[in-house]
Amino acid sequence: MIYTREGNDLTSYIAAGLLFLLLFATLLIPVHADQENKKSSTVALVNGEEITKGSLTRRAGVQRIFLALKGVPEFAEFLMKTKEGKKALDSYRSYVLEKLIEEKLILQKAESRGINVKDREIENRLSTIINRTKEIANKEELIEKLEKDQRSLDDLKEEIHHKLVREKLRRGIVGKVKVSESEISNYYEKNKNSFRDKEGEVKPLAEEKDHIRKKLRADKKEVRWKEWLKEVKKEATIKKNLDN
Repeated sequence: MIYTREGNDLTSYIAAGLLFLLLFATLLIPVHADQENKKSSTVALVNGEEITKGSLTRRAGVQRIFLALKGVPEFAEFLMKTKEGKKALDSYRSYVLEKLIEEKLILQKAESRGINVKDREIENRLSTIINRTKEIANKEELIEKLEKDQRSLDDLKEEIHHKLVREKLRRGIVGKVKVSESEISNYYEKNKNSFRDKEGEVKPLAEEKDHIRKKLRADKKEVRWKEWLKEVKKEATIKKNLDN
């Protein structure tokens, strides 16, 4: 996807460093090695479907990260040559793999439910990305930006496809959620300090009720979704192998 980065704070460097070293310190797969990626070692099996080292590499966005780290060689050296740095890399590898496993499970469950995404839906989402990204005026400029990031339009379309599948599946899983008046009142009473106006006065419940209902509904949906994912992972046959 298209990401907007502001500033070069420490958090940005850390994230970039971990991703960069995920490739060069542990995965050791060339950026443009598409054919090699297809043959690369399996790092996980999810209900019999494999996740490869190549998938792990592509998820890292390697070329962008390499450029971002050019000015901080000391940080890269710290991550590569110290126990603390290597421990962080191992944790990050595991984190990325868990996300890929989750994505694989979601795609499998969506397929079993007959959920699909049409080309026009992907094109509509592409148009939304272009319209909401200030530095991009049309598809041609989008493609140009992607190429600078060592990505293609097909890569982005695949990401959009996965996201749309997830959104559709999630809606079906969480369904409709009700929030009672008592839940709204209880939340308001417990969080009154967060409902103050510019003068420091607490706003009446009537003014905040719709906002609170929306928040509580969203929270409930998130809990339901996470519980569902947890059960799906429990039921799945997952074999991980990050040592190859």
